[in-house]
Amino acid sequence: ATAGDGVRAAYRPWRGVWTALLEFDATASPRAQARAVESALARLAPEHAEAWPLLGAVLGLSLPDNAFTQALAPKDRKALLEALLVQALRSVATEAALDGGGVLLVLEDLHVTDALSMDLLSAVVRAADTLPLLVWVSQRPVETGGADMAGETGDTGDTDRATKMFDVAQFLSSAAPTAPLRRIVLEGLDATQVDQMVRAKLAAQFPERAGRVPALLVEHLVERAEGNPFYVEELLNHL
Repeated sequence: ATAGDGVRAAYRPWRGVWTALLEFDATASPRAQARAVESALARLAPEHAEAWPLLGAVLGLSLPDNAFTQALAPKDRKALLEALLVQALRSVATEAALDGGGVLLVLEDLHVTDALSMDLLSAVVRAADTLPLLVWVSQRPVETGGADMAGETGDTGDTDRATKMFDVAQFLSSAAPTAPLRRIVLEGLDATQVDQMVRAKLAAQFPERAGRVPALLVEHLVERAEGNPFYVEELLNHL
């Protein structure tokens, strides 16, 4: 599971996903990391084995180009990276299916991310239709209609690396129109739910004080947090 944090870095929301799927050790030495990446790609996507240096982009590594990747144009690098990642994911999902399982990918807070990450998401979602694969994405509500909402993607340059506001469902409906999508809208917590959340948190921190929560406190939290559980918790932390 990976969260997008709004930092200007291409593929940042995907780093944790691919680190796990490629069984990559981020604490290893640079040489060991390079060998591990090359080995992982040769196992999961052997037809793209020469392109292993491209994986540096999604792992947050500076892997030196080889003769093959050095000759690639920026547009071709992007297309090949997406293709080899989808193939690697296909291999992982196929292996999981042999054991009677599947793969769950979780990407959180994608309301602000980079265009390259969204392009990769659309490629993965298109492939998911034929794989034992579920992609779960979360985002905060965003206003629709802006130019960035369409995910203006390019092949190179800062446009791809800059973070933007995205409506993920809208983007995928356009980029992957045949993919089975389901949108679940979470409403804000009501007073009863806030009361339950507060009691649970206080009981965990102060077991000796577990019990009824003052109605004025619940009313204050509902008004200030507007039903957002994160804000409820943060307000509690500052009381």
